[in-house]
Amino acid sequence: MDKPSFIMSVRRGGAKLRAMSKAHTPLHVMIWQAREAQSALLAAATAQKTLFSDIASWASQENRALSDVCSSASELSSLYSGVQVQIALAYKSFRKDMMLILEGEKRCDGAQRKLQEAEEKRLKLRRQVLKIQNKRLVEGENPRRSADFTGLQTQLAEAERTADRLHVEACDASREQEAVKLVVVRSALAKLSESHLVMSSQSRVIFEANRELTLELPEPPPPGDPLSCLRYNGHETTRAVIERVKSQVQVNSPTNYTSPGQPVFTSTPTHRPTAPPDSNAQTDPPPPYNASLFSFQVCEKSESLAGSCFSSFGMNMTITDDADDPLVVLDDHYITMQSLHPLPLPGILEAILPGHRMVAIRPKIPLRFRIRFIQAQFRDINDQAPVIPM
Repeated sequence: MDKPSFIMSVRRGGAKLRAMSKAHTPLHVMIWQAREAQSALLAAATAQKTLFSDIASWASQENRALSDVCSSASELSSLYSGVQVQIALAYKSFRKDMMLILEGEKRCDGAQRKLQEAEEKRLKLRRQVLKIQNKRLVEGENPRRSADFTGLQTQLAEAERTADRLHVEACDASREQEAVKLVVVRSALAKLSESHLVMSSQSRVIFEANRELTLELPEPPPPGDPLSCLRYNGHETTRAVIERVKSQVQVNSPTNYTSPGQPVFTSTPTHRPTAPPDSNAQTDPPPPYNASLFSFQVCEKSESLAGSCFSSFGMNMTITDDADDPLVVLDDHYITMQSLHPLPLPGILEAILPGHRMVAIRPKIPLRFRIRFIQAQFRDINDQAPVIPM
C-alpha cells in the first residue's frame, strides 16, 4: 500500500470511529467521504494548474515556438481547472443532499424516542392501576370508589391517547423519510452523473485542442542544419484554437447543458381547463409531469395563502381555503390544492409526478417542514378529473 492510500485509510478509519458514537454511522462516513472527494478534486485542479503555469514560466525563456505553445497549453489548463472545480461543486451539492437525509433520519429518531417514552409511561401507569385494583379487591373494597384509582385511570387514558398519537406520527415520519430518501438520492445521483457528463464533454474539447497545439511545434532540423533555420508560424493558429475552446466550453457549461431526458418547453397552454380551448390558439404540446420542471416559489408571507396561484411550465396550482374538505384535484395539466393553509415559513414546494404514480407535495428548503404524500391514480384526458383525499 502506497503512502497516500495508507493515509486515506487511516483518516477513513478515524471518521468511522468518530461516527460510532452517533447513529447512522454509514451515512456519516458517506458524507465525510463526499467531502474528501471534493477536497481531492480541488487539490488536483490546483496542482495541475500550478504545473502548467510552471511549464509556461520555463518555456518563456526558451525559443518562440515553445513559449507560445506552452503558454497556450497553460490557458487550456486553466479552463480544465475550472471544469474540475465544477465537478467538485457537484460533490459538495451531493454531500448537502445526503445531509438532508441525515437530518430526516434524526427527526425520525426523535419521533421514535418520544414514542418509546410514551409507551414506557403507559406501561408504568397500567402496572400501577393493576396493582391498586388487585389490592382493593383483596381488601374487599370497590377499586372504582378510590380517588387514587380514578386519577390513575385518567392518567392512563391520557397516556394511551398520547402514545397512539405519537405512534401515528412516528409511522408517518418513517414513511415520509423513506419516500424522501428515494427522491433525494435519485435527484442527487442524477445531478452528479450529469456533472460528470458535462466534465467529460468539456475535457474532450480541451485535450483535443491541447493535442492540436502540440502539433504546431516544428520538427527538429536535419543533422548539421542550424536551429536558426526553423520557422514558427503557428501563433495565429494557437490563438484561434484557444478562442474556439473557450466558446465550446462555455456552450457546454452546466448552466447551458440540458439532459436528453428532460426536454425544455418554450411555451405554455393558453387556455384554462374550465374554459373550452380556442381552436385558433397556437400552443405547444403539454409538458410531462417532471420533478425537475414542476416547482413553485411561495411568496414571502406567513399568513394563509388561500387563493394564491402559482404556475410553471403550463402547470398551475391554486391553494383554496376549505378546511372541511381537504382534497387534491388533478385536472389535465392543472392541480388544485386545498386545505394546505396555513403554510409555514417561506420555502419551495415541489410536486413530484413521475411515471410510477406517486404524488409528493414537499418543501425543498428547508426539509424540516412536514411532508405529505398522496397516492394518485392518473386519468385519461377525456375522463372525469379524480378527487384524491389527503
